[in-house]
Amino acid sequence: MREFEVLFTTKASGPAGQPEKVVTEIGAQHWKLRKEAAIEWLKVDNHTFYVKAGEEKLYLVPASRNGQTWLRTSGNWDESNLLLNLPEFPPDFGKG
Repeated sequence: MREFEVLFTTKASGPAGQPEKVVTEIGAQHWKLRKEAAIEWLKVDNHTFYVKAGEEKLYLVPASRNGQTWLRTSGNWDESNLLLNLPEFPPDFGKG
């Protein structure tokens, strides 16, 4: 199994009627995946993604409600989604 630490995200407004932000892309220094591709990797390929909370790894899992699927961190269902707290990709990401 391959593990990838997520350091950055791209966020957008949620679907109509839902004011919360949603993560549309995840990545790190040398890679970026759209949410849909990351969910597919989690479902069919043997890859995992995680964010760090101190020294603890919180793994990403797909979650669904009302026909919408998104990524969130496992183990923090009662707290804000730590994935949403990650910084946006740097402006110079993918250049040079």
